[in-house]
Amino acid sequence: MKARLAALAVLVVFTAAAWHYAAGIQQVAAVGAPAPDFTLETLDGEAVRLSDFRGRPVVLNFWATWCPPCIEEAPALEALHQRYRDRLVILGVDHLEAAPAVTAFRDRFHLTYPLLLDRNGAVGERYSVRMLPETWVIDAAGTARIHKVGAVTFEDVQALYREVAGHSIDGGGVGPVADGDQAFGVMWIDGGLLLAASGGLAAADPAAPAGLADPAAWNSQPGLSGPVHALAAAAGALWAAGADGIWIRPAGHDAAPGTWRPAGLQDQPVLGLALAPDAGEGLAWVPGGGLYRLDGDAWVPVPADLDPDLGSLALAADPREPGRWLAGFAAGLLESRDGGVSWRLIGPERAVFDLHFAGDILYLATDRGLWSSRDGGITAEPAGGPLRALVGVTSGEAGELWVLAPNGDLYRRDPDGSWAWAAPGAGGEPGGTGR
Repeated sequence: MKARLAALAVLVVFTAAAWHYAAGIQQVAAVGAPAPDFTLETLDGEAVRLSDFRGRPVVLNFWATWCPPCIEEAPALEALHQRYRDRLVILGVDHLEAAPAVTAFRDRFHLTYPLLLDRNGAVGERYSVRMLPETWVIDAAGTARIHKVGAVTFEDVQALYREVAGHSIDGGGVGPVADGDQAFGVMWIDGGLLLAASGGLAAADPAAPAGLADPAAWNSQPGLSGPVHALAAAAGALWAAGADGIWIRPAGHDAAPGTWRPAGLQDQPVLGLALAPDAGEGLAWVPGGGLYRLDGDAWVPVPADLDPDLGSLALAADPREPGRWLAGFAAGLLESRDGGVSWRLIGPERAVFDLHFAGDILYLATDRGLWSSRDGGITAEPAGGPLRALVGVTSGEAGELWVLAPNGDLYRRDPDGSWAWAAPGAGGEPGGTGR
C-alpha cells in the first residue's frame, strides 16, 4: 500500500510539473513582447489567425454579450472599423460564450468587424483576461504595445494608434483640418458648407466630385486670421467668433475678401456665440471673462450665475420661444429664460459641443454622438450615426443633417435616416454607421 501511494504521489508531482512546464513554454501576452499568435473561428466558421494581419496595427478586444461596458463600446468599435478599416484591424474576441448569443449581439448592434469565438477561454488565458472588456493594441510588427482594462471610445483608439504607430491615424489631416488642428463647428449656408477650425474658415460644395475628406474640396476663406470657434447667421449677416473677438460679414460663403469687420470683444477669445433669428439679441462667451449680451452694436457683460472658468459654451437661441437660451458644456445642457442671468441644468448628462434647431427638433452634438430632443432639450435620446465625439451639427436645404467630428470628419444623415461618411472622391460614400 505504501509503495502504491508513493507511486501515486510521484505521478501527481510529475503531472503537475509537466503542466507547469507546458504552461511556461506557452507564450503569454506582455506589453513589449510579441503578441501570442492564435487561430479562432468567426461566426461563419472561418478560421482567423492573428498573424495574418501583420502590417497593420490590431485592436484586440476581449468582451462578452452580458457585459455592460462591452455593450457601451461595441458601437464605437464599429464606427472605428467603418472609418479606418484600411489602416487598422478591429478583432472582437468573445469570451466563453456560444455562437447564438454572439450572433444575436452582432445583429442587434449591426456589427461588421470580425467577431471571434474563444469558446473555452484558452486565448483569453494567454492574454491574462480577468475583467471584461479588456483591449490589447498590437503594432504592425506584431508586438503587444498597450493593455487597457475597461471600455474604450473612438477617441481613445485614435490616441492609442498615435502612441503605437508614432503618427496620426488620419495622416496629414482630414479636409481643411490639418493633422494636429481641430474642427470647431459647421454651418450650411447658401447651398454649401462652412467649416470653422483652428486653421480658420473654409467652404465647400458637397456636390463637388472630390469628397469632403479631400482637402481639394475646400476653399480657405480670406479675411479672418487664426482659429474660428463658432459661427452664427441672422438677418442677412454671417458672424464668426474667434481667438480675437467677433467678426461680421454679409451672409454667403463666397462673399468677396475684405468684407469682414470687427463686431465686438476684439482681442478676446470668444468660445461661444448665438444670435436670435432677427439678430436683435445675442450672447457670447469669453472664458475667464464670462457671458456677454448684444446691446445694440455693443457687447455688455451679463451678471450670469455661470462659472467664468468654464471652457467653451455651445450657445443657441430657441427660435420657437423668444428669450429662451441654451448652453451646452462639459457636463450637459443649461437653459436660461431671463437673458442669460440665471441658468438651470436640463437635458442629457453628457458633454454637449454644439446645438442646432431644425424645425421642432433640437439636435445636440455630444461626446457620444448625435442626440435629438423634441421638447427643447428637456429630454433627449441618441439619434443614430457614428458613436464618437461630435463638435458640430447643421441641416441642409434638402432636409439632410451634417455632423462634424473634431478631426474634420463629416457625416451626412439623409431624410430617410441613412448615414454616410463624406469620403474622398465619393461625395459622401456610405459609411455603414447605421440608422
